[in-house]
Amino acid sequence: MGRGRARSAAVVVGALAAIGALIYFAVQHRGRERAAGGASGAVDPPRVGRAPSRAPALPLIRLSEASVSAEQAAKFGELSGRVLSTANGRPVARAALTFAHGGAVFNVAADDAGAFRLAAAEPGTYQLASLTAAGYLSFAPELGHSPIAFEARAGTRVRGLTLYLTPAVEYRGVVLDPAGKPIAGAEVVRLEPLDGEPDRFASDERGEFRFHALDDSVFEARHAGFSPARARLDLAAQLSKRLTLRLRPAAAESPRTAIAGVVVDARGAAVDGALLLAISEQDSDAPAAEARAVSGADGRFTLTDLEPGAYAVTATQRGLAPARAEHVAAGTRELRLVLRAGGVLRGTVRSASGPLAAFTILMRERRGALERGEDRAESFVDAEGRYEVRGLPPGSYAVSAIAHGHARSAERVVELAPPQSPGDAVDGIDFTLGRGGRVTGKIVDAQTRAPIAGARVSLESGPDSETPLPVFAGTSSDAAGEFALGGLEPGLRTIMAAAEGHHTRLLSGLRVESDGDLGPLTVELTPVDPGEEPHVELAGVAAVLKAEGDALVIVQVMPGGGAAEAGLAGGDRVLAVDGAPAAELGFSGAIERIRGPEGTQVVLRVKRGDAAPLDVPVTRKRVISTPGK
Repeated sequence: MGRGRARSAAVVVGALAAIGALIYFAVQHRGRERAAGGASGAVDPPRVGRAPSRAPALPLIRLSEASVSAEQAAKFGELSGRVLSTANGRPVARAALTFAHGGAVFNVAADDAGAFRLAAAEPGTYQLASLTAAGYLSFAPELGHSPIAFEARAGTRVRGLTLYLTPAVEYRGVVLDPAGKPIAGAEVVRLEPLDGEPDRFASDERGEFRFHALDDSVFEARHAGFSPARARLDLAAQLSKRLTLRLRPAAAESPRTAIAGVVVDARGAAVDGALLLAISEQDSDAPAAEARAVSGADGRFTLTDLEPGAYAVTATQRGLAPARAEHVAAGTRELRLVLRAGGVLRGTVRSASGPLAAFTILMRERRGALERGEDRAESFVDAEGRYEVRGLPPGSYAVSAIAHGHARSAERVVELAPPQSPGDAVDGIDFTLGRGGRVTGKIVDAQTRAPIAGARVSLESGPDSETPLPVFAGTSSDAAGEFALGGLEPGLRTIMAAAEGHHTRLLSGLRVESDGDLGPLTVELTPVDPGEEPHVELAGVAAVLKAEGDALVIVQVMPGGGAAEAGLAGGDRVLAVDGAPAAELGFSGAIERIRGPEGTQVVLRVKRGDAAPLDVPVTRKRVISTPGK
């Protein structure tokens, strides 16, 4: 379970529909609901189904490699490492770590150099329950719901685990009326609670408020005489340090209400501490309205402050399969969600030299050769490289492993049947990770040629997941603007470079070789002019695609792009790229093939309706995407 939000499987090839999609595989929650059948405008009777967990947002924690040594002094096992800042890699002094094991908590304090050491009280699993430090955003999931676990083994010490905390950067928000004028006295609510930070704000006479937040957090502004506005702290807002909420013209609104109910297990016993999330099913371009709660000892919960309409309500508890009810009308008082025993997945993760002590397992619901559904990620620290994932709903999964400094493994398809007994498991899902390739280069200002320090450089086409531990390669440029991005899967790749005060740049068509170096590259970022909104620059065919079955379906074609000029339209199905079947390339592989250098051509085999497939040459063009366009 992680910081994952439900997302659509759509990706923009050549342009981004929303800069704030973190540019990976997604745009908005509502897209996935439509692809899955979704809700109509009417409120249908609740339908109970299954869905993945979606935990409260957590600050980014990056996982480093760890080494293992046998030490008799580590009677029940030990873990040591350091806490560093994501901003500059410097130690976070006096960070406080809390581990949970067997119903007890163990507090560990890092020293002035950020170093910490946990001596286990007995062998077993210790979850990282919280990680906090003054001036940094806290990592504090609900107790028992942490996605990070250390397996203590007698006589073994795991060294060198590096945990990162993100500085609490101050952002400036502004609330505007429909005409763009500042609104004083507006109430602003952060929809995703953040431990140690206020969740409600009031705009001042300039319509402004100040806040700290995690990337992609959603805010809602309200003011008498207007309809509410919601906005996401997307990439553009992260770089500009400014979030704008524009209220909508007044409309007749009903009073806010709640959804209440109970969470039980398969025996009907109350489930204490389950996480509840309600997400609006209303079809809107704005971020979906949502509410969160935790069930009490009697299993009861109340999701408050809801607008009228229909919601999808999900309940999750570690070790049990999630439960979900769709089309739940706001005002429902007796919703019953049943958490059942899920499947268990076990295996090992190794490199060529032996077990990896720190890694992440990524599980994605497999809906077809290309199409992937919801995802789940769990991270493990284990001297023997072992993992065990519990609470997986029955179904087909594409499972992969990732670790710092190594290329992500190929996906393994695993079929999970309903468990016949609580101990049922699929064993032997083992992975061996290679080092992958590396891209090096320098980030410079396109006008002054001066190096840009602190630019964010990442692999753009990573898995569609946001977790507290990275499932994609990412780094920052140093004081000289230089970067080294390692652990990349071989093949065609796209990297993203973003820096404050500059437009974001995507570089496609980079061929990465296993154990090879590509570069040094020079990446030029264009400065943002005063009053200008940040945008994304790349070369492609200017179309939004999503995976559906064994094809890529065109969701939208951008005016003036290569796809539009070639006569492609929404609903067209892309079956092959330059002669290679899309189903064999995989989603990200097909996207990388479609992208490429400006002015070159790609041949797409396209099927429209019942007509025979046609090979359509499409010219790649330079594309600029601006938020809201």
